[in-house]
Amino acid sequence: MKVIFLHGLGQDASSWNEVVAALPDCDCLTLELFDDGRLPDTFEVLQKQVRQELDKLQEDFVLVGISLGAVVSLSFLEKPPQSMVAAVSSAGQYRLAGNRLYALQRQLFKLMPKALFIKQGVDKGNLIRFYQSLEQFDLTDALNASRLPCLVVCGDKDRANLRAAKEMAALLPRAQLEIIKGGRHELNRQKPSELAELIKVFLQTLKNG
Repeated sequence: MKVIFLHGLGQDASSWNEVVAALPDCDCLTLELFDDGRLPDTFEVLQKQVRQELDKLQEDFVLVGISLGAVVSLSFLEKPPQSMVAAVSSAGQYRLAGNRLYALQRQLFKLMPKALFIKQGVDKGNLIRFYQSLEQFDLTDALNASRLPCLVVCGDKDRANLRAAKEMAALLPRAQLEIIKGGRHELNRQKPSELAELIKVFLQTLKNG
């Protein structure tokens, strides 16, 4: 069984290096979501690009995502690619429509100077367009209809996503919720060993049926 990793905004495929290193017995693959650090103009385009890569796989896989990568992973739960057997969501969100924190973040992006984005290797207009494409994003019904196993992970210090993690676990019929003590948002960088151990146990559970 292959394990596919999707990184978050402000990260790249190498952000999973420590987690992958802690899973030496797993067949791991990290996908690069952005072209030279540039986001697709819409979430739908990103989702399509990832699905095209996943559809090439002939063997069963578990899709692991963090932050934006988790949003992509969760979006496949209702109609998963053919070989997808489970998902892991770390610091993910399932509903951005009506999300006040998300709306505030968008407004802050608009007010911030372009130079600040350039320093981070990000195009301001590109980022704002991408965020606007998620205005009506809501996976409530999709999660409730999913029949795939899903491991939902969040750090107990990740205030922006902890509530959503608990709500997701309640919505998903086959969810397992794990909270990492002392964990913040980027668990793949801040708590890689702890995150890897949860993934390892989850994979074993899947193999045992």
